[in-house]
Amino acid sequence: MRMAFVYFISLLLIIASMLGILYFKSLATISTDTKYVVPTFCPAKVTQLQAFHDHEIANPLNRRGLMNCYCLDQMKVLKDPKKVFAISFASIQGAGDTLYCKEWFYVYAYDMALKFGAPMVIIAINVIVPIVFHLLSEFEHATTKTEETERTFKKVALLSYFNIAIVILLINMNVGLDFSDGFPVLNGEYADFNAKWYKNVGAALSFTLLVNVFTPQMSKLSLPLIKVFLRCLDRGCVR
Repeated sequence: MRMAFVYFISLLLIIASMLGILYFKSLATISTDTKYVVPTFCPAKVTQLQAFHDHEIANPLNRRGLMNCYCLDQMKVLKDPKKVFAISFASIQGAGDTLYCKEWFYVYAYDMALKFGAPMVIIAINVIVPIVFHLLSEFEHATTKTEETERTFKKVALLSYFNIAIVILLINMNVGLDFSDGFPVLNGEYADFNAKWYKNVGAALSFTLLVNVFTPQMSKLSLPLIKVFLRCLDRGCVR
């Protein structure tokens, strides 16, 4: 009965992580501004004039995303957002006083936040999971301390693998089936591991793996703080 309860909690954590990823994926489908197209690759050198003319194309699907390339290059060169925001296109006929790079920056930052929002959900779950399993270990009543640690490790490893390797792939994979009811799994944007997949999904996975190097230590370091907090609640924080 105790083991069934622990596995039930594990299942709830898996569902929670999947719902969190689906939530950020649904936000990412809502474009903040279709004018600023983010291309898969940028040319080696993009001039201000080229960026403006590409930006003025009426249909966003026909744009090459040169405004994104130009402003991103300026951000790398100037290394100061305020200077990038102040870049003027007034010398170009028809550009007016619009600060295109300033508009681009807020759209780009929001898109990046959505892209890495799903990995942050996974990271948060992977931090919380060891703490939850550690608190439930006494309830599970393992025979020895070694068995208790082994059970906890297996559950944490299984959940982490499912979150990192399975959920993101299933949500972004497209197997060519028509889900008319909007089924969120196997109905993603990518039918193959192309350049766009590596730029979006691959980057998110790499970021998750990088941060996941440190998150297990974070959960271990937080356990003494939790014990102090529980002791404080039990005995009173003020003497």
